[in-house]
Amino acid sequence: MEPFSDITIFLSSSGLAIFNNKLAEAQKKLTKQELVAVQEMLEENISNQTGQGYGGHLFYWTSTAWDHRHPLVSLMESVLAELDSIEYSFLRIGEDESDFETRGDFYNNPFDNPDDLIQITSGYSGG
Repeated sequence: MEPFSDITIFLSSSGLAIFNNKLAEAQKKLTKQELVAVQEMLEENISNQTGQGYGGHLFYWTSTAWDHRHPLVSLMESVLAELDSIEYSFLRIGEDESDFETRGDFYNNPFDNPDDLIQITSGYSGG
C-alpha cells in the first residue's frame, strides 16, 4: 500500500482543458468499478477552486494514497507529462518530513487570496 500524502496540483486553463478531455475519453473506456473510483477521488478533492483571471484549477487531496494504479492518478500523471512545466505545479507531501515531491514551474498564485494557497501547501490540519 502506498503511504498517505497531501497532494496539491494547479493546472493552467490549457492544462485543465486537457484534463477534462482526457477524463471524458477515459470515462468511455473505464469499467464501472474504475468509474466509481475516479468519481470518489474527484469528490475527495477538497479545494475545487478556480483561479480568477487565469482560468486554471487547483486540486487538493489530503491523506490520500497517490497510487499510479488508480485510474484518476494515472490520468492526472498523463496530463502532467503532456504539459509544459510552466502550465502546472505539483506538490506531494508525504508522511515523513523528507518525503516530498515538487514538479512544474507554475509560480504565480492565481487565487484572489494568496493566503489560501499558502495555507493549503504548508499543511492542512484537517477540519
